[in-house]
Amino acid sequence: MKVTTGSSRIGAISWILEAWRLPDRTPPVGSNQELALLLLRFLVLVAMVSATLMMIAGLLIDSVSSVSVQFAGFFSAFLITLFLAWHRLPLAALRAGLMLGLLLYQARWVSAWLMLPPAEVPVASIAGIVYTPMLLLIIGLMEGQKRGVVIGLLVALAMGASATVGSFRPEMSTVALDDPRLGPLIFVLIAVYVFIQNAWSAQQTLIEERGFENAIMKASVNEDEVTGLLNRRGLDIAVTGWISRRRPFGVMLIALDSSTSAVLADESSKNSSDLIEQDAGANCVRSYWSS
Repeated sequence: MKVTTGSSRIGAISWILEAWRLPDRTPPVGSNQELALLLLRFLVLVAMVSATLMMIAGLLIDSVSSVSVQFAGFFSAFLITLFLAWHRLPLAALRAGLMLGLLLYQARWVSAWLMLPPAEVPVASIAGIVYTPMLLLIIGLMEGQKRGVVIGLLVALAMGASATVGSFRPEMSTVALDDPRLGPLIFVLIAVYVFIQNAWSAQQTLIEERGFENAIMKASVNEDEVTGLLNRRGLDIAVTGWISRRRPFGVMLIALDSSTSAVLADESSKNSSDLIEQDAGANCVRSYWSS
């Protein structure tokens, strides 16, 4: 992690490079599968309703091409099946469904720009621009930073290249999409989004890891290595927190004889609290207080 103390800035490039250099692990760096599944189910519901409405509208309006109606119908059936079988599907099947959805949208985008009539391009472009970043966000959270960046850049390249090549089709002038600058612009927009999203995810993972490391270090400083009980410093921190949050607590003063202390000092002792209860008993309690 690169921190510039003079201006209190954190380099975004250093975050993503540091996370990229970390060894592969489970779960991957930058992943949050619980959040990814929550967002994926919400997106499936929204896209399912949208595709169904587009299919119905296409059947009622003569000007809508049969290709759009067929794609909307196929995608609606796919999403309805995925939504109904959600709780019975394993994680691997949901991940496969996520990747299949991304591939379907990319196939729709590329075919519209390169092969289908120009009237198909505006609708396909709007759908691609709206849903592709959402899918890439979920893929980044599901697969982690490394795969998320690679998949995102491949998608950006495919969308930008197909838009650039497709803009040279003569018939694109009828829908005002004959500008070759659109392709590089789309590539840059998607690539920058992928970079920002994965840099943020990697940053959150590294911050969480450093929080765990700091917690372990604090625990080793504030606890006794043998018994695992709080030492004087740890007790001061705990009591201060209880008082500030107005939580009830109690304090008990226990006097132990030399034999019990010797047993507790043995590193092989498995449960110090049981030893205190067995050897010390109630007679060793000198005083107690509770809030």
